[in-house]
Amino acid sequence: MKECYQEPTQILNWPKDCDFVMFIDENNINNSTNNIKNKIINNQQISVDEQFFTITGCIFSNSDYETAKKIISNVKLKHFSSAKICFHSYEIRNRHGAFKLDDNKYNQFIVDLDKAIDNSNYVIISISINIVDYIIHTSYNMDLYNIAFNFILERYIYFMKGNKKGLLY
Repeated sequence: MKECYQEPTQILNWPKDCDFVMFIDENNINNSTNNIKNKIINNQQISVDEQFFTITGCIFSNSDYETAKKIISNVKLKHFSSAKICFHSYEIRNRHGAFKLDDNKYNQFIVDLDKAIDNSNYVIISISINIVDYIIHTSYNMDLYNIAFNFILERYIYFMKGNKKGLLY
């Protein structure tokens, strides 16, 4: 059984003068503004699932990252054959691939994953853009991803305050 289509991101070298790391992920990047614009022009239905673009960052300090990594690795080793399995929310929610577990094992995995998340120290920042409003009310001459990335990077800088340094993944 294939557990993961890619290995989890690893920080192999955390510079000593770096205070934080922010892992970034997005949803709905495949739904281009051109696709939504065509639906608007053709008066087609736009579902809520395709209407929003979101980019989210999860920020850890060095020590909090190391602790969270150990906590999550323990969940992976308890429920799967390897700590290299990727936790993709879509696969977990839909019980695909390695997450195609019987009800008891799946429920225990979810309980353990919830505890791991609760016992980890991190900060979440997230930016969502309503693609329809963006197209209708702006000239949308800048790439949607770049706009959202600029906002989240700005929030990361505000979070770090002063002369703190951070990594991006």
